[in-house]
Amino acid sequence: MFETRRRIAAAALLLGLATTSPARAQSQLDLDQAAGAKFSAADKALNLAYDKLLDKISPAGQKALIAAQRLWVHFRDAECAFETMGSLGGSVYPMAVTVCRTRLTRVRLADIGAQINCGEGDMTCGAQ
Repeated sequence: MFETRRRIAAAALLLGLATTSPARAQSQLDLDQAAGAKFSAADKALNLAYDKLLDKISPAGQKALIAAQRLWVHFRDAECAFETMGSLGGSVYPMAVTVCRTRLTRVRLADIGAQINCGEGDMTCGAQ
C-alpha cells in the first residue's frame, strides 16, 4: 500500500514537472535569491522592532534583552542546522536553512512585538 502511494506521488511529481512551462520554471539560484529576500525583509523588521523595544525599556531590561537576543541567534542557527540535516550537502540546503531562519525570525518578531505592545502592569512583560 505504501509503495503504491509512493509510485503515485512520484508519477504526479513527474507529470507536474513535465507540464510546467519553461517561463514558470525557476532555477535553484532563483529560489535561493527569493528565500534570501524574504529573510532579509524579516531580519530588517526584527532589527527595527528590537531597537524600538530597547528604546522603551530600562537599562537593566536592555542588558537582559541584549543577552537574550544573542542566545536567540545561536538557538535559531542551531535549530535550523538540525531541521535541515536531511538536505545537508544538497543543492536545496542553503534555501532550506534560509527558509527556517525566516520562519524563526518571524516568530521572534511576534514575540518582540508583544513586548513592545504590552500594557502597563502586565507581569508577562520584560523590564518596562
